[in-house]
Amino acid sequence: MKYIAITDHYYGDGTELYRKNEINRMVYLEKCAISTKYGVKVVGGAEFNISQNVNKWEKLKKLAWKLVGVHGWFLDRESTTLDALYDYFEEAANRYDVFAHIERELHRVDSCKHGGRLTEEIKLFLRRLVLLAKEKNIILELNESSLKDDKEGAYDRLLYWLAFAKEQGVLISVGSDSHYCEQIGIFRNAVDVLNEVYYPREKVINCNENLLQKLFG
Repeated sequence: MKYIAITDHYYGDGTELYRKNEINRMVYLEKCAISTKYGVKVVGGAEFNISQNVNKWEKLKKLAWKLVGVHGWFLDRESTTLDALYDYFEEAANRYDVFAHIERELHRVDSCKHGGRLTEEIKLFLRRLVLLAKEKNIILELNESSLKDDKEGAYDRLLYWLAFAKEQGVLISVGSDSHYCEQIGIFRNAVDVLNEVYYPREKVINCNENLLQKLFG
């Protein structure tokens, strides 16, 4: 490995920074937003939730890699629609670098009417999100953990948006979503999927050192 991005979850509205060790963790990540340790470039970042109210942006401005994704515990299943979810992403495009695992949790919106099916409404939503990423130069994340456990049709949704992103020439990143140290940098399932759809190597930032240097120095 030549690069590693540290993107632990950012909870609450920012007041959590004053509790426990959160403030020290974020200060450290900002301090080494882009640094090199033991020959590995460390990229400081965090993962946010799409409908999250973050009121401490001034404490996060130095983070070099900010992801935002759909997480079920932040969704109101009764009132969240696909259109509302898209609006959240459209607003988020001005603050984040990456849209993370966009295929997840979609079975929970629109009062769960879609279930695990790849409906026409879901397809339209995913196409709109890919086009938004292209327009705003947002990177889309292919998440390894999404491929380990196919929850409610997430795998079919992933293949759908990935094929459309390939057609549109959108940059993607591959994330291990490691919740344990031995899973860092393990992308076996993601690599299989990339080979299956013949995603261009130069459009996968993990494989493109010139692009990584452009992004992170």
